[in-house]
Amino acid sequence: MVSARLGMLHYVIDHVYGAFMHRTRITPPFFSRGWGGPKLELLERMAKQLFPMYVEGHNWPPPLVRPVWRTVWETKTARLREGVFQTPCDDELTAALPPESRTARVAWLVPKNVPPQKMSCVVHLAGTGDHTYDRRLRLGGPLVKQNIATMVLESPLYGRRRPFLQRGARLLCVSDLLLLGRATIDESRSLLHWLDTEEGFGKMGVCGLSMGGVHASMVGSLHPTPVATLPFLSPHSAVVAFCEGILKYGTAWEALREELAAQKITMTLDEVREKMRTVLSLTDVTRFPIPKNPDAVIFVAATDDGYIPKHSVLELQKAWPGSEVRWVTGGHVSSFILHNDEFRRAIVDGLDRATTHITMKLLLCLSMLFISSLPSSYSCNSKDENTLLQIKKHFNNPDLLSTWNPATDCCTSWTGIECTNGRVTLLSMSKDNNLVGHIPDQIGDLLELQSLEMSYMNLTGNIPRTITKLKHLDFIFLKWNRLSGPIPDYISELKNVTFMDLSYNKFTGPVPGWLTQMPKLQTFQIDNNSLTGPIPNSFGSFADSLLIRLSIFFAALFISSLPSSYSCNPKDKNTLLQIKKHFNNPKLLSSWDPQTDCCTSWTGIECTNGRVTLFSMANDDSVVGQIPDQIGDLPELRTLEMSSINLTGNIPRTITKLKHLVLIFLSWNRLSGPIPDYISELKSVTFLDISFNKFTGPIPGWLTQMPKLQTFQANNNSLTGPIPNSFGSFVGNAPNLFLPYNKLSGKIPESLSKIDFQAVVLKGNGFTGDGSMFFGGNKRTVQLDLSRNLFEFDLSKVKFGKSMALLDLSHNRIFGTLPRELTELRLERFNISYNRLCGKIPRGGQLQTFKSYEFAENRCLCGSPLKKAWVHASMVGSLHPTQLQHFHSDLHTMQLLHSVKED
Repeated sequence: MVSARLGMLHYVIDHVYGAFMHRTRITPPFFSRGWGGPKLELLERMAKQLFPMYVEGHNWPPPLVRPVWRTVWETKTARLREGVFQTPCDDELTAALPPESRTARVAWLVPKNVPPQKMSCVVHLAGTGDHTYDRRLRLGGPLVKQNIATMVLESPLYGRRRPFLQRGARLLCVSDLLLLGRATIDESRSLLHWLDTEEGFGKMGVCGLSMGGVHASMVGSLHPTPVATLPFLSPHSAVVAFCEGILKYGTAWEALREELAAQKITMTLDEVREKMRTVLSLTDVTRFPIPKNPDAVIFVAATDDGYIPKHSVLELQKAWPGSEVRWVTGGHVSSFILHNDEFRRAIVDGLDRATTHITMKLLLCLSMLFISSLPSSYSCNSKDENTLLQIKKHFNNPDLLSTWNPATDCCTSWTGIECTNGRVTLLSMSKDNNLVGHIPDQIGDLLELQSLEMSYMNLTGNIPRTITKLKHLDFIFLKWNRLSGPIPDYISELKNVTFMDLSYNKFTGPVPGWLTQMPKLQTFQIDNNSLTGPIPNSFGSFADSLLIRLSIFFAALFISSLPSSYSCNPKDKNTLLQIKKHFNNPKLLSSWDPQTDCCTSWTGIECTNGRVTLFSMANDDSVVGQIPDQIGDLPELRTLEMSSINLTGNIPRTITKLKHLVLIFLSWNRLSGPIPDYISELKSVTFLDISFNKFTGPIPGWLTQMPKLQTFQANNNSLTGPIPNSFGSFVGNAPNLFLPYNKLSGKIPESLSKIDFQAVVLKGNGFTGDGSMFFGGNKRTVQLDLSRNLFEFDLSKVKFGKSMALLDLSHNRIFGTLPRELTELRLERFNISYNRLCGKIPRGGQLQTFKSYEFAENRCLCGSPLKKAWVHASMVGSLHPTQLQHFHSDLHTMQLLHSVKED
């Protein structure tokens, strides 16, 4: 009787908490902006690719990530590090992620002085509302004593990766739930792969609570090697949480119904809930493959869970024979608080049951890693040590640097220092407000430095010019100081920097236009400073042609929110109010109040001298309709963004009145029909993005008549036909062409051999014949992606420009051998899998740093990094004549020919 009453109490606690959180208006509901439009269709397709019918035969290792780490703190027994890396999601998924989510963040609590093959590591995934590392670090912290490391992934759309318009954990669209899940899966699998292949951990696991447990189940199911899989208080599907459990009271059902009604789809609320069930059934873990080692799967469930019914947990156990369910007495909320010891016990037991993934090759790697994990045989370089001691003296020997003792080795004993081969590669000084002064000039004498952190201190002045000596610098963290003055232009000389955070300082002056000259920069954070002026026009063209990969955080567009000395032009204001009326006064435009000034108070509007120069409507699927003709009545408009809403129809002719228009963003809508030829009248446009729509017809030949066009993005439409012959001659410089995932076909015009493109992406079309005209020894091409077409040409005759960094030729019919010139390129991405290439892979350069699957499935390719090469007899007879000549001329391949495997 007592246990029954306690159980009821736990159940009531869940419902009281749920009522407080989800039935009141303290927090907004989930999915207040609808279903997600085209993004939902994309995510539904990508979710289905994870089911067994698609996964079978394609479960190769996930993309490898290489996090860049900084040390937060360390003791004699443990070290906490935080790292960042670019999400390994494919191009389509990365484009769907908000810019804030494209840089992944992770914390890693690891025992010290223990070789990795004697440790285990568990990746902890976030539950609903878990925006920080703290709770999961508290769960995993005590396990350090048992040599179990804890890795905590910050979920996409959560924490510092949360989109600006999203409040807390309340995802804006249903598509965001699928997006969060798919990105978490990809990032988790890549981290596990990194722990295995790069760090040498023998045993690994993945766990999570509630939503994190669902994701942990999916990761454990899909990971290509056995891992301990540990879902805590989690359902078998998001259907249970949002359609059966307490979260159904926190879902914006009426908003979802209204969006369907706006699309002339009439549904009752019950029918809307049924549609939600259908969509969220894609998260049903029972539809996923059985994990490689189901004995290492342990579910921990609560007896009186008001969020997750018992039947949901038992369905998972039934689907995965050999798995175990452990019950704890309590509800969802109380178990979350009271039963951490049971969760830890499950982690230990799951790891004990996990199969240690070791092959002979890995044993060799582990022995090397073991050596590298012991005290380094390279003592600290004397010049680096002297430089660090000068830095310590510069700051008057602060307590923060008390371990910097000349009698000890700086690489193994000094806080905040990490080395490679005796050279300092990481310097981390942070969280000491007693430390006052300028950044010392001596910082430039650490010539191998890759990561510089000097944050949360009282640094003043500016960044010294000597920083330009750090040619290998990759990450710069200088946030939360008192640095001031204009951001120095000489920082543009740091060509290897990918991440720069100058937020929470006192920098003044304009947004630096020279950011476009930093070819590898992917994230620039400058929020909470005092920058003034507009976004530079130069931002229409970045050096590596990957504008969409650069995330710029300006803290709610602080720049544009500064008081304007000019009030809004009355004609522009009237035009904006007509546009608001055209869209039936949507919530997105609720700040457009006629009683306020449009230049200073209206969301998505920026002005120069009182005239509207930027118009931005984005990320609201409740907005339905066509692009209004009135858009042409904003004559000074320079930037037009209407993305991720439900626009239909085509682009109106009135857009041609916008003679100053520079940037056009119309992606993620339902725009259709041929791309209008009158767009060619916009002679000032530099960037045109119409990706993820339903445009049909040919690629417009008139693009050659737009003299300033630098980037044209039309991926994921339904364009047909060949590349126009007119692309052999542009009135200005050739623009970057992003045309993947259309229905294009035919041969590439030979005239394109004269054109010097910086970026061409034709992935996922039906092009045939020769693609070699995109190559050339004198060309400045940075990115070339011809993958998943039917190209057929001899790669051995191709000449490569020195700037080539991103090359993907996979899934074609390309033959010949790999040119030795490839070893001279600084390649960041390279894939030639699934072709008809032969011969030995040249040694040198970056080629051996890529994974074997990026060379796989060629006819007779051999050499490192491929583990083994052989060829079926049937293949030899089907080789292209030119390829057969290469095949016989290569001595190594000749030896393979004598040992042909017969079917």
